[in-house]
Amino acid sequence: MRRGFEWIILATLAQVLVVSCASPTASYSPRIELVSYPELNVEVTASVGDNLVDRGSVSTHDGLSVPTEIRIGLLGAYTVNRGTYAKFGESKDYEFFHSTFSTATGSITKSALADAPSYLAIRKSDGVLCVVSIFNDPSCSSSEAYERTSVQSLSSDTFREILVYNGKSGDVINVGYRELSGNLARPAFSNEINYDLSESMEIGYKEVRIRVLEATNTAIKYVVLRNFNGSGI
Repeated sequence: MRRGFEWIILATLAQVLVVSCASPTASYSPRIELVSYPELNVEVTASVGDNLVDRGSVSTHDGLSVPTEIRIGLLGAYTVNRGTYAKFGESKDYEFFHSTFSTATGSITKSALADAPSYLAIRKSDGVLCVVSIFNDPSCSSSEAYERTSVQSLSSDTFREILVYNGKSGDVINVGYRELSGNLARPAFSNEINYDLSESMEIGYKEVRIRVLEATNTAIKYVVLRNFNGSGI
């Protein structure tokens, strides 16, 4: 009876060790860059409602690209579908990736009897791809059918400045200025500006300078001379 109890304890400890190995314990920080669109001195065409100039922060995560679906686990318990997955953490033994990042396109589905999947993992010792369940239990494949990549998106907490083309009436074009925090517009920091092209084909707002080449009520052709910070960044 005592030996049976000891085996139960050992099995429980082994399960705890497996779970702890597949649980994110180290933070991961993506690369953050301040970017502006479009490039300076390049001819661009925009339609009514499109952004003329857009400045904000882009986060770049290490990622995985899965070119074809992969079956993982006993009797194909999990299917890793084609798409991209963004890194969000790591531990001593694993790197962790998920599909909830805004521009990630992958997904994981499960069979009827499998535990719900939580995220993907790469086992550092051999590069094998694993699916980690909601109980932090990894199921791993016997192949490496994935590629390393990068996954980019506007940072969720970024501050953005945007100029929007609103169309033309006679010689006058209307441009909207917007400030956004994350994905939320800040109405108190919005503005509408009219520019009379018969006076000048160069328009400006704050540090931005734009040379208008052609404008109609449906589209505008233009070149950005300076961006919001007075440069190309």
